[in-house]
Amino acid sequence: MRSHFNVGTTLDESVFMVMGGAAYLGWALTLGLGILVAGPWASAG
Repeated sequence: MRSHFNVGTTLDESVFMVMGGAAYLGWALTLGLGILVAGPWASAG
């Protein structure tokens, strides 16, 4: 376990985790919307 004195490091790590999670969610949503939009177009064309 990390000591509670390393607040700056844990804060940076938590911010990095949140930023990474938001980027991953945005990428997943974009990919999902792309599949939903391109699916009917691909089947129609």
